[in-house]
Amino acid sequence: MIATIAERCCPSMRLISCKKTCLLTLTLLGCVLSGCKDGVWDWSAFFPKDKKGNVDSNNYVDPIMKSAAYRNTIAEYAYFDGMRRMRVRGYGVVVGLRDTGSAECPTHIKNELVQEMYKKRDFISRPEDLIARRDTAVVTIEGEIPAAATEGTEFDLLVRALPGTQTTSLEHGILIPCDLRIFRTTGASGWIPGRILGVGEGPIFMNPFAASRGSATRTSKREGTIIAGGRVNTDRRVRLLLTTPSYQRAATIANRINARFADPEDPVADAISPSEVRVTIPAEHRDDPKHYVTLVQHLYLPIRPGFEDSVRRALAKEFSGRDAPHVEIALAWEALGRNVLPDVKKFYDDGYPPRSFYSAVAGLHLGDDDAVDALDRHLNNPNSDHRSGAIKVLRTARNSMRAAGALRRALSAEDPRIRMDAYEALLERNDPYITTFNIGRGDFAIDLVRSDGTKMIAAKRSEDRRIALFGDVRAQPPLFYSLPDDSLMLTADPGDRHVTLVRSPDEAGMLPPVKVDTEVAQVISRLGNPPPNVALGPQGLGVDYASIILVLSELVDSGAIDAHFMMESPASSVLPRSSKPMGRPESEL
Repeated sequence: MIATIAERCCPSMRLISCKKTCLLTLTLLGCVLSGCKDGVWDWSAFFPKDKKGNVDSNNYVDPIMKSAAYRNTIAEYAYFDGMRRMRVRGYGVVVGLRDTGSAECPTHIKNELVQEMYKKRDFISRPEDLIARRDTAVVTIEGEIPAAATEGTEFDLLVRALPGTQTTSLEHGILIPCDLRIFRTTGASGWIPGRILGVGEGPIFMNPFAASRGSATRTSKREGTIIAGGRVNTDRRVRLLLTTPSYQRAATIANRINARFADPEDPVADAISPSEVRVTIPAEHRDDPKHYVTLVQHLYLPIRPGFEDSVRRALAKEFSGRDAPHVEIALAWEALGRNVLPDVKKFYDDGYPPRSFYSAVAGLHLGDDDAVDALDRHLNNPNSDHRSGAIKVLRTARNSMRAAGALRRALSAEDPRIRMDAYEALLERNDPYITTFNIGRGDFAIDLVRSDGTKMIAAKRSEDRRIALFGDVRAQPPLFYSLPDDSLMLTADPGDRHVTLVRSPDEAGMLPPVKVDTEVAQVISRLGNPPPNVALGPQGLGVDYASIILVLSELVDSGAIDAHFMMESPASSVLPRSSKPMGRPESEL
């Protein structure tokens, strides 16, 4: 038998003597057997490795695939499509540019805009005449719709003046409502519009520090952002694609999702083909659809007797390891449901931070209020790597007063980033520690935040236009300040109990000086509210949001306001999730 194998591999072996044949044949057979793994031939044993000893990367197996948090889950058989951000574009008209716009616009873009504008609203003048004015400009708009976004989701927009036009600045501009579409790129600068996925509108935000005196940053005034200016008008399609088509398995996956998340009369998953399961985001998960789809991936498919008990034992044992995939196991626990809480609670007081943190994450998501104490310990530990993560988990516990208490204490932390995270979490809960005043016609909001820590002013520049005041923040006379273009001046003499605000004349005419209390909230309100002839109610000087942020920042720098100033980073925050997606990567829609 051995000789036959050797002869088939090399016929010339028939000429070799018997002893040499046996010896050579045994050597060859050992090489052949070493190249067979699990019934699949691996010919790499016959070829030398490179100088570094590397092997083909195609043979790499992700360690997560060996975990009990992956085996027998939906992620082993299917992956989500539609989980990347989707770019949308459009053309629009910006008004209110104070003679810095341009009437120039390519004919095909102008025709498209005119048709769109006639459909959307009534105009005092014709759309064609609006585009032709010097105080308007046609712009391109771009934005990215978040993954698994639902109807009404807001997102930021980037606005640019059309190339080749004489528009000099978009400052003070307001984008009137326009359509945002999916697109297909056709070249370096061309694209074909597709279906409408959202709408865009709102005031343009210019970087307030780019034009300030002594600034090293210079940005073009021909572009700006609209904070939360985009709004999704239809749910993004979310679907599971099976790696191996099977209607039986697709139906099993849909049934498993519906059993865990759906009302019997309102299914959230539907097996529409052997390769696809269409998934809907349930109402209770629409605030965090990404967490929902990640949880779906960790649902176990087998329902046979004893399976859940065996999985629970395997997960608990695996979680005890220092190099275990703690994030994935926490999600698997959450997918299994409240029956796993006895296993999860054992790790709340564990001395290894990842174990105590991620077990508490799973416990809180499963409704165990005792998990708050474990998360609070991380939040109050300046050396913990999980402080921000703890806040992002605590913000999901909307009905927990213990979670509210932990977040309120964080408002006085030394780290301003922790204070900002806690403020945003409490803002979502409509917590009484935050009092909100809307400025102007919904232009932005002031939030008064109860805090015993260092006084702080925090301004947002993504997702929402808000200025948060931590503690009783006041201006301290004497002070003198004017904007770089001298359009606004603030003064106060020594001993004054008020600040005088003077706005230079504009198209609305001369505005008289305004005296206001030194409380910074009052100063902001008077600056931001519209002039007397624009709207009823609170009256002010009509200063835009970006200019107010610049005023506050420079008053803090000069010492006229004794507080810390913080400008929000535009980078998006992500809840603690899997370090990498499970299964195969998804495709764009």
